[in-house]
Amino acid sequence: AQQPSLDGAVPDSIIVTVLHSNDVYGRLGRTESEVGWKGGMAPRLNLLRKISAQGPTLILDAGNALGPDPVSALDQGTSMINLMREGGYEALLPASHEMDFGIDVLKLQQLRATFPFVATNVQYENDGTYPFNRIVLKDIGGIKVGLLGVVSRESLQDTDPRHLERILISDPVQAAVGAVDTLAQAGARYIIALSNMDVEA
Repeated sequence: AQQPSLDGAVPDSIIVTVLHSNDVYGRLGRTESEVGWKGGMAPRLNLLRKISAQGPTLILDAGNALGPDPVSALDQGTSMINLMREGGYEALLPASHEMDFGIDVLKLQQLRATFPFVATNVQYENDGTYPFNRIVLKDIGGIKVGLLGVVSRESLQDTDPRHLERILISDPVQAAVGAVDTLAQAGARYIIALSNMDVEA
């Protein structure tokens, strides 16, 4: 990416580090594995802060961040959201386990997060409006970066269907194509698609 210098000289290059997490499943603490301890929000926040201090970063999550781990589920994902905010996250794609507490709770969590939830193909069935952001446009060092987020219809079978009674999950490819056009018209030079779906989808 290019950014004009203050004195009008030849533009400098900007290196933007894009970091993303997905399928954390609400695990706040470290877990033991065959290769030792792994995961946990404390080491992740430490890593995010170190990398962010080195230059422009964009920190994203592609879904299943808030559950179903019992510790996170106790407060319906509030602790995870608070820690993600502290870590500098700038967008979250709400996937099946974000839906575990229902759309209304999730909308409250978006307010708490202070960063947008982007769900390009998730709409209210009755009027076609979007419970979350359809797209997000970020300015990073003067460069516009567009974000969209899609989930497969099948991925949401992992939550209680009563939480989705008012929700329509549209075709992810069609939704993404429309979002790309909108972001391009808005001046996005780069577009990042967050997705939470099987490879076959």
